[in-house]
Amino acid sequence: MEYTKDMIFGIRYDEVHNTLKTEKVKWTSRFAKLIKKHKIITMAIFSAIIFIGIDIVLLTNFFNILTAV
Repeated sequence: MEYTKDMIFGIRYDEVHNTLKTEKVKWTSRFAKLIKKHKIITMAIFSAIIFIGIDIVLLTNFFNILTAV
């Protein structure tokens, strides 16, 4: 549990100076690392979102054509 907490907060122990070092880890770099690690799942999610968006646009256009007649 301590190791996981250190990974999340980016804390390392410096044995030479006997101090704790904190690394500034931005959430965007974690997000980028997650995307690079899970490329297939990320592509599947992004393509599903794009296809859902296209489907919504096509359905609204279809209903607009039906109501115009």
